Amino acid sequence: AHRLAERDDEAGAIAAYKRAMALDPQAAEIPAERADLYLQANKIPEAKSAAEQAIAIEPANRDANRVLGIVYAAMSDTDRQTAPRARGDARPEDNLAKAIRHLEIAVDPPVGADPNARATLARLYLRAESYDKAIAALSDLVGQESGWQDGPMLLAEAYAGAGRIADGIAWLEQHAADDPRLLPTLADFYERQRRWPDAVKTYAAAMQRAPRNTGLKTRYASALLNAGGRDNLGKARDALTEVVAARTPADTQALYLLSQAHRRLGDAPAAEAAARRVMAQNAASPWGYFALAEALEMRRAYQTLVDDLAPVIAAHRKDALSAGPAAEAFDIGLLLPHVAFAYQELGQYEEWNPAAQVRW
Repeated sequence: AHRLAERDDEAGAIAAYKRAMALDPQAAEIPAERADLYLQANKIPEAKSAAEQAIAIEPANRDANRVLGIVYAAMSDTDRQTAPRARGDARPEDNLAKAIRHLEIAVDPPVGADPNARATLARLYLRAESYDKAIAALSDLVGQESGWQDGPMLLAEAYAGAGRIADGIAWLEQHAADDPRLLPTLADFYERQRRWPDAVKTYAAAMQRAPRNTGLKTRYASALLNAGGRDNLGKARDALTEVVAARTPADTQALYLLSQAHRRLGDAPAAEAAARRVMAQNAASPWGYFALAEALEMRRAYQTLVDDLAPVIAAHRKDALSAGPAAEAFDIGLLLPHVAFAYQELGQYEEWNPAAQVRW
């Protein structure tokens, strides 16, 4: 069977395995190897059946458990992407649990276990939100398989999911020098701990490798804004200006951040212009209006603020009330204090008093 399989004679190899099984029906490795052959040929039902036959003989057979683990992992992944299950079908979490159980047997102990099976198990741990198990599995595997491109990013995802940001930073700092692809992730972890200067420095290093990456440049500018200081604000404004100019239509997040940078640098007209561009591109989001409110407040244009934002609040309030309290807070909660303050500054107290029957 081995020789025929090496010559790509699948039918001959399967027939030989069947004859071997007839001669030694208690040898679990024979149906296990046949299951692996079926798996390589993408004959999933046959692979599953042969692997189950091997496990019935020897429950801890590594090869058979590996095949079943891979089969159930594929079934679980398919379950996530298809329509709601028919009555009686296995739930996605059932197949996920089965895949994890079989692969845990297949890779125990890890020494000598198939690296692909170990990698699949680590991905399943992430899907199951078993982050500490994923970290343990990936830490060893990433160290052993230096050429595995996805491993470091998966490990960083596991650290983030587990909330072990400090541990993730320690690992990323150790490996980012040899793998610059990790620099944006390291910068993101710094941001999670509000280590803005470190985030700025790391994003700058990442941008040296990808100077045209506008997404990376936007994240760099955001870190600069959070770091504060006039010099950083100027750098953020310049970076965001480049991002906005590079895209058509302009990136709305970059425009919003650009409005913030202009405002904090004292340029209210530029902040207002950027905010209005955000509003024009995404009228359904409150963030453009929020940026406009801050820019108008800066130059004390309270009547313009009321004229522009009170109708928006009125329109969204009707929609928000029909959608529930959470939607109302998201739609207009950012804007209400600004409009109320503008009414107050205009001396129109009956309009902003929360106890009164205000028109919006």
